[in-house]
Amino acid sequence: MGFVAELVGSKGFVPPLSPVGVADDGSIFGFCFERVDGELKAALVCQHAEIQFDLPINVMVVDDTDKVARVLFRMNGERVVTIL
Repeated sequence: MGFVAELVGSKGFVPPLSPVGVADDGSIFGFCFERVDGELKAALVCQHAEIQFDLPINVMVVDDTDKVARVLFRMNGERVVTIL
């Protein structure tokens, strides 16, 4: 999940971050990203797959300071980041 490093590195997000993703078939996942020894470490918190995780996927990310982003992974592989 390279977009998490991007949010922390260039968008000012502060760990821990909580991304939750929803695919078009209703599949979901949730992670917690924390900084451990200077590096971002991920822990899977929840996952439910209906059929398969497929694009498009919307990922909502909340950080420790209540910053919020939406990351859309489109069918063509394009990634769109919107800071809310």
